[in-house]
Amino acid sequence: LTQMLNHKAVYAEAQSLKIKVTPEEVTKEINREMQGYASPDDYYREMADQLNLTPEEIRAETEYRLTLQKIATAGIRITDAEVQRYIDQHQEEFAAKKAYHLAWIQTDTEDEANRVLDRLQQGEDFGTLAAAYSLDEFTRDQGGDLGTVEEDDPFIAPEVLQTASTLKPGDAAGPVRLSDGYAVVQLISVENGSTKSSEEIIREARKQLALSEAVPLSQLEEQLRNKYDAKILIKISPSKAS
Repeated sequence: LTQMLNHKAVYAEAQSLKIKVTPEEVTKEINREMQGYASPDDYYREMADQLNLTPEEIRAETEYRLTLQKIATAGIRITDAEVQRYIDQHQEEFAAKKAYHLAWIQTDTEDEANRVLDRLQQGEDFGTLAAAYSLDEFTRDQGGDLGTVEEDDPFIAPEVLQTASTLKPGDAAGPVRLSDGYAVVQLISVENGSTKSSEEIIREARKQLALSEAVPLSQLEEQLRNKYDAKILIKISPSKAS
């Protein structure tokens, strides 16, 4: 019920303020979120597995989130000087990032990883060895495929990313020390991220600055829910009003 009330209150406020989110804005935001996934199918599969969301529900939730952000920042004015200072101080946020398509074979010991490397050097197939020897039950049946990850992915061990940065596509290296064993890492391909236009960078910087000054979104939802609750409840529960 709370989620439904949040949505109704937010869209009531958006209508009052004449705030709209276009389909193009929703698509652009979803495309931004897809960065770091091997493909759109991988993104939608992950959203279904982790959040139980269909593509249509993802669009609806994205539109809602963007609408809430626009309401939160509606009265906030950010100067050009503030925007430029933010960009100067956060250049890494706007730099084009490499993405690595990786596979790995996880082992218990360094000796086991070295034996895998020896067999790779003898011409054996990486995917076949992963299926036979990798301890990672989530990737071994897919040939050890980790998918595509950005060069600073926080969910991938830094040692794995560092090793990937030294490889050419098709090459494998190791043993890479992990917190719970060792790995042999293969670089399948590398993608150079696209550089954002100056307009996109300025727009994103302005948005981040405005959000940092705005009321927290969860607090704004509560405020709007309290503002519109009575009207909404009357509309959705007419029998209770009689």
